[in-house]
Amino acid sequence: MSENSQANVGSLANAIAALDTRKGELEDELKSIKARRDQAEKTLIEAMSAQNIDSVKASGRTVYLQRTIWPKSIGGDELIAKLKKHRDTRFLVSEKTHAQQLAAWVRELPRDADDMPKIPKRLNGLLEVSEKFAIRSRKA
Repeated sequence: MSENSQANVGSLANAIAALDTRKGELEDELKSIKARRDQAEKTLIEAMSAQNIDSVKASGRTVYLQRTIWPKSIGGDELIAKLKKHRDTRFLVSEKTHAQQLAAWVRELPRDADDMPKIPKRLNGLLEVSEKFAIRSRKA
């Protein structure tokens, strides 16, 4: 190896080492920011829900409350058998329940007075539905 290429290797190795060090520092900072954001999100969800606020403008962004409905199987094999049995739900199952397809199907169901999906009686006790609230922002 020539002196020139050895110097180049050393220079590149130093650059990689410096970049890896900086990357680690930024990852640590990002971890801290995410933890602070998670705590602020919990507090803001409670405040916005209590005050019945859907969105606010802040620092050039629209900060809004997003509601997502997620079903969770609590019926195991019995749920799978009943989903497979009916024409309108058999596409949701192969050997397992497809979580994203199941969630999409549940979100399309008619709603009750509390705006929650009405789960068909055949799935009572087999499928649990909950809400998850998250804070999102976008440029205003």
